[in-house]
Amino acid sequence: MTLYPPAHHCRNPDCAATGPLKKAEVRQVIVYTQGNGALPAHTVHLYCRGCKHNYHHNYFVQGGKRYYYQNTPKYI
Repeated sequence: MTLYPPAHHCRNPDCAATGPLKKAEVRQVIVYTQGNGALPAHTVHLYCRGCKHNYHHNYFVQGGKRYYYQNTPKYI
Protein backbone atom coordinates (compact mmCIF):
# COMPACT_ATOMS: atom_id res chain seq x y z
CA MET A 1 0.00 0.00 0.00
CA THR A 2 1.29 3.46 -0.89
CA LEU A 3 -0.33 6.75 0.19
CA TYR A 4 0.03 9.69 -2.23
CA PRO A 5 -0.98 13.38 -2.11
CA PRO A 6 -4.34 14.00 -3.82
CA ALA A 7 -2.73 16.16 -6.55
CA HIS A 8 0.51 16.02 -8.51
CA HIS A 9 0.56 19.74 -9.39
CA CYS A 10 0.85 22.68 -7.01
CA ARG A 11 -2.51 23.91 -5.69
CA ASN A 12 -1.20 27.29 -4.55
CA PRO A 13 -2.91 29.92 -6.77
CA ASP A 14 0.00 32.34 -6.17
CA CYS A 15 2.64 29.85 -7.37
CA ALA A 16 4.23 30.35 -10.78
CA ALA A 17 5.21 26.67 -11.12
CA THR A 18 3.06 24.87 -13.67
CA GLY A 19 4.73 21.47 -14.03
CA PRO A 20 4.26 18.38 -11.90
CA LEU A 21 5.50 18.40 -8.32
CA LYS A 22 9.03 17.06 -7.89
CA LYS A 23 11.37 15.81 -5.21
CA ALA A 24 9.27 12.91 -4.07
CA GLU A 25 10.28 11.42 -0.75
CA VAL A 26 9.09 8.00 0.38
CA ARG A 27 8.83 6.85 3.99
CA GLN A 28 7.84 3.58 5.55
CA VAL A 29 4.73 3.80 7.74
CA ILE A 30 2.25 1.52 9.48
CA VAL A 31 -1.43 1.75 8.53
CA TYR A 32 -3.81 0.54 11.23
CA THR A 33 -6.98 -1.00 9.84
CA GLN A 34 -10.09 -2.24 11.57
CA GLY A 35 -10.33 -5.46 9.58
CA ASN A 36 -6.69 -6.40 8.99
CA GLY A 37 -4.85 -4.82 11.91
CA ALA A 38 -1.50 -3.12 11.33
CA LEU A 39 -0.17 -3.20 7.76
CA PRO A 40 3.18 -2.01 6.38
CA ALA A 41 2.87 0.80 3.85
CA HIS A 42 4.70 3.70 2.25
CA THR A 43 3.78 7.36 2.16
CA VAL A 44 4.96 9.72 -0.56
CA HIS A 45 5.23 13.46 -0.15
CA LEU A 46 5.86 15.85 -3.02
CA TYR A 47 7.58 19.24 -2.97
CA CYS A 48 6.88 22.35 -5.05
CA ARG A 49 10.10 24.18 -5.86
CA GLY A 50 8.15 27.27 -6.90
CA CYS A 51 6.44 28.09 -3.58
CA LYS A 52 8.15 25.52 -1.33
CA HIS A 53 4.93 23.78 -0.26
CA ASN A 54 5.18 20.14 0.82
CA TYR A 55 2.20 17.97 -0.14
CA HIS A 56 1.33 14.84 1.86
CA HIS A 57 -1.58 12.39 1.51
CA ASN A 58 -3.85 14.21 3.99
CA TYR A 59 -2.27 17.66 4.48
CA PHE A 60 0.20 20.17 3.04
CA VAL A 61 2.82 22.34 4.73
CA GLN A 62 3.09 26.04 3.94
CA GLY A 63 5.45 28.35 5.83
CA GLY A 64 6.02 25.77 8.55
CA LYS A 65 2.28 25.32 9.23
CA ARG A 66 0.27 22.18 8.50
CA TYR A 67 -3.05 22.57 6.65
CA TYR A 68 -5.42 19.63 6.26
CA TYR A 69 -7.38 19.06 3.04
CA GLN A 70 -11.15 19.59 3.25
CA ASN A 71 -12.06 16.07 2.13
CA THR A 72 -11.50 13.25 4.61
CA PRO A 73 -8.92 10.82 3.21
CA LYS A 74 -9.45 7.07 3.23
CA TYR A 75 -6.53 6.71 5.66
CA ILE A 76 -5.81 9.22 8.41
